[in-house]
Amino acid sequence: MLGATLSSILAVLGPVAFLLISPAGLAILTERHSNAAIEVAHMEAAGTDSLHHLIQESYSGLRSALRAVVQDSAAFREIWERATLGHRPLPAIDFTRDMVIVAAMGARSSTGHAIHIQSVRAEGPALQVRVLLAPAAPGCGRGMMETYPVDIVRAPRDDRRVVTFVEGIEAQRCGS
Repeated sequence: MLGATLSSILAVLGPVAFLLISPAGLAILTERHSNAAIEVAHMEAAGTDSLHHLIQESYSGLRSALRAVVQDSAAFREIWERATLGHRPLPAIDFTRDMVIVAAMGARSSTGHAIHIQSVRAEGPALQVRVLLAPAAPGCGRGMMETYPVDIVRAPRDDRRVVTFVEGIEAQRCGS
């Protein structure tokens, strides 16, 4: 049922979806901030030590861009199965203490792209998630293969109802 619900929401929202998934239901997050050069210059490492990256790779099953906060095991199982295409065991998450945050880049036409959740922190009444998008560097050798970069992290649970995803962009260097 959740898969059908997620598919319906993604079809309505378009190429980038922002969701808060909790036992109370789904909430569509409408606030998004993206200001590439300025945000990259201000991204701090603070808060990253409380994150645990569950998976960070270029070849996921999430073919559309997605930003989501997951606060229950049923929703997590659905997203994990889609992201890993069923090839990885489901990590044990205690949702009374932790939550899961998903950032997927969507389809990219070549190798060399990455996405990284840098921090999750309280900013006034909101929870702020900083995400770094790292497109393939121009002029570097890239494989002509479609990729679907994803980063899924476990973080301490926070029940704030407002979540903002702040994105920065930094081109990767050749060979990184």
